[in-house]
Amino acid sequence: MSAPVHTWSPATEPRVVFDGFAGPTSPERIEQEMDRFTGSQIARGWTLVHQQGGAALLQSQTEKTNTGGSMAKAGGAAAGGVGILSMLGGVFLMLAGIVLCLTIIGAVLGVPLIMAALAMFGGGAAVGGAGTAVGAAGVASGGPSTLYRRVSVWADETGRLYAKDVA
Repeated sequence: MSAPVHTWSPATEPRVVFDGFAGPTSPERIEQEMDRFTGSQIARGWTLVHQQGGAALLQSQTEKTNTGGSMAKAGGAAAGGVGILSMLGGVFLMLAGIVLCLTIIGAVLGVPLIMAALAMFGGGAAVGGAGTAVGAAGVASGGPSTLYRRVSVWADETGRLYAKDVA
């Protein structure tokens, strides 16, 4: 005779967690063994979600921190810093170009220097904006999350206990 299967959703193959008694046994003895098993799992940090005659549903939860969000925040801050330094460099380069333009001969070097300074300033602004966006994405995804695991446990007529991951 096959064992009744009490499951809440399809998942992996069931595994035997208690070999049971050599032959058919009383329902009271099966319930005692089920209570012993669920009690040991509760002592290990599992929660009993549901219990019925000869079957139980256990759940564990684990807090998981999101390290990717922290890395994105750090990368965004670094990119923002590089953008600010590039913008400051562009301002100083522009001032040097303006000083060179005070003479006619210096204008030959000053005008291209001013153009390069504008490009450097614009690039720094773009990098700073991208860094801000990456940092904001890191802040948005940086919170901890909770992982749940559910296990269905049931017994057959010999008292053998089966367990199966269901979520």
